[in-house]
Amino acid sequence: MKTFKFSLKNITLFITALLLACGCAKAPPKGPIVFHPSEKAKTPEKTKAGYKLDKRTWIFETKNAIFRITHVSEADGNGAGFPLGDDLLTNGYVVFKMEMENRSLTAKMLFNPAQAVLVDDAMDYKKPLDYTDFYEMVSSSDDPESNLKLSDVKERFYDLSITVKPGAKISKLLVFGPLEKGVTRAELSIKEVYVGTASLRLSFPFVLRYAKAPAKDAEAKPALTEQTEQ
Repeated sequence: MKTFKFSLKNITLFITALLLACGCAKAPPKGPIVFHPSEKAKTPEKTKAGYKLDKRTWIFETKNAIFRITHVSEADGNGAGFPLGDDLLTNGYVVFKMEMENRSLTAKMLFNPAQAVLVDDAMDYKKPLDYTDFYEMVSSSDDPESNLKLSDVKERFYDLSITVKPGAKISKLLVFGPLEKGVTRAELSIKEVYVGTASLRLSFPFVLRYAKAPAKDAEAKPALTEQTEQ
């Protein structure tokens, strides 16, 4: 009859394999989602059309207009910087900071948020939140300061059609509802922006990455996990 000798190392490996097989080993917790401009989307054609990247910001630039699009994430450490915006981030809403600059000397720039859409790889199609959405969200809150928060909407969010005068620029937030689990790619599209009579059609593709979940009581900002596009 054969006898088997088990070393401590073998026993440890066996237990680890057993835990993984039964799903008992927990994966590291995931932190906030961060939208990064898709490097693969930076094609020669797109560059020629006026698109470029600056870290986490998409930039579209022509003779008469500049657009800068940056995702606002809890991973940034300072959130949106005001109560209602922070609530949106905490509850998984997708928030973009969009700066528009009218470089024309004579023509006005016109942007209607209804022309924006966020499409992801789960084939979900989202329109930006408007004042009615914010009103319902705030009025249903138990927070006694909700009415004060609602006053942030017109000042901070793209809500209705907006006109940018020649030589001026404006920066506000564009907000979409939460994404489904498992989404890895999304594209923000703006079907029409007018500078005078000229019409611009814009698209900003993003890759979604998780930031590392911060340790309890940690003050440092979470670092981003490295992922490559497939």
